[in-house]
Amino acid sequence: MERCGYPDCRSLSIGTFSLVPLCQTHMDTIRTESKKWFTGGRNMSYETARVEYLQIADQIPWSQPMLDLKYGR
Repeated sequence: MERCGYPDCRSLSIGTFSLVPLCQTHMDTIRTESKKWFTGGRNMSYETARVEYLQIADQIPWSQPMLDLKYGR
């Protein structure tokens, strides 16, 4: 079984979110954050509303172009 892909987490993964293996805690946190964002949470900046998602975004292939444009990675 894989380790959680969230930075500094040493728990075992229970599944994946956007191809990133996550433990139960981080899976629940990121799913909740995503649901808020996609159901009306867009009144905040992306960086403020998607703090947890951005912790794993560098591991998500389709997030690379956004990170490159926004953060010059």
